[in-house]
Amino acid sequence: MSDAAETQDRSGKGGKPRALLLGLVLAAAGAAGGYFAAASGLLGTHSVETKDSRPKTSFVAIDPMIVSIARQGGVSQLRLKLALEVAAGRAGDVTEIMPRILDVLNSYLRALETIDIGDAATLVRLRAQMLRRVQIVTGTDAVKDLLIQEFVVN
Repeated sequence: MSDAAETQDRSGKGGKPRALLLGLVLAAAGAAGGYFAAASGLLGTHSVETKDSRPKTSFVAIDPMIVSIARQGGVSQLRLKLALEVAAGRAGDVTEIMPRILDVLNSYLRALETIDIGDAATLVRLRAQMLRRVQIVTGTDAVKDLLIQEFVVN
């Protein structure tokens, strides 16, 4: 029984370093094989999107606007500077109908009162309303978004 115990001790001590070495060799081989497969395109991975593959958009600036707004005991002025985010190739179409866009925005903004633009949450609603009106004039596929660059009430 003592011979069997000595044999197990010797094989156990010698087996641990061998197993560790074998594990390291297999890990290195797996890493090298994985790198080779990924680098050569064998895995069939999808290419990462680059900046060039994003949808093309352009921005059309709207001339700064000053609109009179009714308030109790007088008139306030709203100064706006806006830009339109336009689909690729549609900037010329949108620029051509800019007088109609300005008319729609002026008509909407002149109907507002100072109370309508009093709190910060109103800016989100106003932006959505102006965008919807612009999209009615230009078509929903031409203008993607309306950006408010300046919004000052005097």
